[in-house]
Amino acid sequence: MVLEDFYRKAPREIREIMYGSMLGDQTINVREQNLLPSTTRPEVRNIGNLVNATAGIFEPFWDALASAGYKGLLNSDFDSNITHEMVETFYFHSRYRFVDLTYVPRYLNFRINYIDLGMHQLVKTVEVYHFFNSGACIRPVSSDLAMDPISLADSLDRYARNMQYLHSLKPKSSILLTLQFAEHLLQPSVADKNAAVHIDYLTVLFPELEKLVKAGYKVSVKLGYLLKFRVWKEELTAECWTRKIECHQMVSHSSIARNTY
Repeated sequence: MVLEDFYRKAPREIREIMYGSMLGDQTINVREQNLLPSTTRPEVRNIGNLVNATAGIFEPFWDALASAGYKGLLNSDFDSNITHEMVETFYFHSRYRFVDLTYVPRYLNFRINYIDLGMHQLVKTVEVYHFFNSGACIRPVSSDLAMDPISLADSLDRYARNMQYLHSLKPKSSILLTLQFAEHLLQPSVADKNAAVHIDYLTVLFPELEKLVKAGYKVSVKLGYLLKFRVWKEELTAECWTRKIECHQMVSHSSIARNTY
């Protein structure tokens, strides 16, 4: 087979480039189902040496192979060394998108027994998305019990406390915190309303952001859909972040004006 011949002749770095071109850039959305000890999908559950303890973790790789037309690479008669290498490359170069900070350590605690590696060894680029809304009722996915509405301040405090879970990532990992706020919490009459976040909503996160930066993580923040910037320790002030938001609004306003005429 061509791929097996390529495996024998090409160095690992070149093989990884080939695997990337075969499967494409991947963003793995970590949902509750990926944290379950098994999967209900028989096509994933019954893969060769794969055991149920990591079946939910293995689903994204299976889906990537299926969409690219390479499911045959998991057949028992195919060279397992190539498959193992592809699995490791896939998960090492993927981006992981979390909707809950508490999912991060739970996900990293899993192992892919197929390649005998833990997710904490493979995950190096993550995004954590969070939507803030005052008076929202928060109810766990697995619970039928409604909880009392929480204030925006409580929601921000909880988020700041949960940022400690990001320290379970290996050093020098890249972290993107995507923060979106309900429309009624944003400042009106600006060019990019989704990024018009009041600075008081953000300063509560500064102490935890500073801890992450000091620990060597590469942290970025995204406000709304367009404003994204790297977090630096010396810029963790209300004045500096206010200028970032204001400059972004000026650029957005100029862009709108150019497109209007």
